[in-house]
Amino acid sequence: MKFRPVLLALLWAAGAAALPAASQDGVPALRGKPSPEEIARALAKPEAPPVMLQRGIVLNPGAAAAQAAPAKRAIDLEVLFEFDSARLTADGRDVLDSLGGALASKELADVGRVTLEGHTDAKGSDAYNDSLSLLRAQSARQYLIQKHRIAPGKVAAVGKGKAELADPRDPFGAANRRVRVVVEGQP
Repeated sequence: MKFRPVLLALLWAAGAAALPAASQDGVPALRGKPSPEEIARALAKPEAPPVMLQRGIVLNPGAAAAQAAPAKRAIDLEVLFEFDSARLTADGRDVLDSLGGALASKELADVGRVTLEGHTDAKGSDAYNDSLSLLRAQSARQYLIQKHRIAPGKVAAVGKGKAELADPRDPFGAANRRVRVVVEGQP
């Protein structure tokens, strides 16, 4: 049974690989082309346990869920653009199509506002990266409005440039070039 520790290590590694990655600030990152269901699951309001008093009495479980749920939920998506441009690639459009499908789902019916944050890596000046990240976020916003008929007042675009790197240990890494999706509020 010498192989048992190796087998356990392989099973653990396979399970860890199936989990979404997370940025330094703990926001889950969905890489590649996630499905609308995966995005909806990642952005859905978490289930809150009911407030329990002593002796197992449950006090207003609806209020407990409303208090325990965070006001904002976020994920990082790998929305790809052409080099040095705000023009979406086919893969980038596919990811936004999944996001559009997720936003139309019943799991995200509570979403009142969507903010698309454009992020860059650390290559280039602050001014250049701020401008490029804003243009990319605006491009993603416009795509969602036109293709998925999301109300313009429901979705905002913000450029963060290189100010909030997902992986500060690798400032030029691809993980930093992303669109963060932040959802909040009631419809």
